Amino acid sequence: MNYCIFYLISINIAAFFTYGFDKLLAKIRKRRVSEVTLLTYSILGGAYGGFLWMYLFNHKTKVKRFKVINVFMMLLYAGLFYYFWEYVWS
Repeated sequence: MNYCIFYLISINIAAFFTYGFDKLLAKIRKRRVSEVTLLTYSILGGAYGGFLWMYLFNHKTKVKRFKVINVFMMLLYAGLFYYFWEYVWS
């Protein structure tokens, strides 16, 4: 259980800062982080960090696939966490 929590915290921090790095690159007009990379972080568990950055700093909020994938993955990971907490780890 501790490894899973550590993993989720780590991937969300990584996603948060990767979204931030992309925003920085956008401001200075440099080559940006690919959308595939950003969405991969979300799919691998970093949806909360990505979503937080999106709405705190208004980044990628107009791109519908980012909203949909981040919200879907947040709900999926919340459901999985609940399931494991109630039925596997208890």
